[in-house]
Amino acid sequence: LLQEKSGGDELSQAVNVESQARLRHDKGQLEEHVRQVVDTFNMAVASIEKEKAKLESDLKNAEMKLLVLYEELLTLNELEEKDETLLKKATKCRQDKTSVMHQIKECQDQLSEKKAEIEEWHTQEQNLQAEFTDLVGENSPFLSALLKVYKKKVKRSKRKKGEEEDFDEDEEDEDDEGSDIESDEDEDMEDDDTGPPQGCDHQIYESVIDLRD
Repeated sequence: LLQEKSGGDELSQAVNVESQARLRHDKGQLEEHVRQVVDTFNMAVASIEKEKAKLESDLKNAEMKLLVLYEELLTLNELEEKDETLLKKATKCRQDKTSVMHQIKECQDQLSEKKAEIEEWHTQEQNLQAEFTDLVGENSPFLSALLKVYKKKVKRSKRKKGEEEDFDEDEEDEDDEGSDIESDEDEDMEDDDTGPPQGCDHQIYESVIDLRD
């Protein structure tokens, strides 16, 4: 019995030793598993913190970019208002330029007409002067006196023609001004028609009167 009891104790000790060894092994595996889990968690936390830092940086950059874009938008709105103002000014300047060019064209046309009239008057005056010279004669002693009568009439004719152009622009005063001109011409006629110079051929004098009329 003592031997059997001694054998049973040895068996129990062996079982206990084996059980403790198994427990230590299981404990070691659990500890290793816990370390791996903790390391994995720490790595995950580090990765998340890194990603968080990156996201915060991106968010900050986005906020700065948004601020810049907003400032650019304000600047564009201000420039748009200025552009509209400049566009209106440019449109007005183009219209003014067109108006000025039109006025210049009208002035050039009127100037051309006036030049043509002046040339025509000059030609007529030269022709009349030539006729007067042929009629009176270059060496006539009455040339100066007859020329004075002739030129007085020519001056009145030019004045009358200029005044008739003014009448076309102001028809309401045409009758009154016409009466004044006729009165002036009558007075001039009275002053001029004093008869031929002494010794002058009456026929030549009448021809000069007809020529100046």
